Amino acid sequence: MYRQEETLVNDFISNLPKSSFFKTGKVRIAREFDYNRGRVDIVLLTENKEIIAFEAKLERWREALHQAYRNTCFAHYSYIILPEDVANRAIQYEMEFSNRSVGICYLSNSQIVIAQMANRADPFQAWLTYKARAFFEEGENGSIN
Repeated sequence: MYRQEETLVNDFISNLPKSSFFKTGKVRIAREFDYNRGRVDIVLLTENKEIIAFEAKLERWREALHQAYRNTCFAHYSYIILPEDVANRAIQYEMEFSNRSVGICYLSNSQIVIAQMANRADPFQAWLTYKARAFFEEGENGSIN
């Protein structure tokens, strides 16, 4: 069990390169994209310029769902990251996640498990999607894998 959200985020990031999120080619990773409605824990920029956002929580999966749903205003895909036991509780409410186009991920034996795939969303704030893309071009944000 994780004691700190930061540890969960770090483990998730270290396991991203061997996950299915990288099947589409080169993916760039950044932490804590800050926008006027909040701060996203992890953001990916895919080779085809799509944004994937991740919100991590240790217990409060409903709060993570709300935050991840809010991220669909700029992200094409949005997920929550939870410890495995919490993810297993949250998946019981899969319709809530599906209705909001949000997916669920957890780590098991150093593997990222997608318990529920996120539905692709068409971001309704294109200007914010462009800002997220630009976040990768500014300074040291994002590593290419």
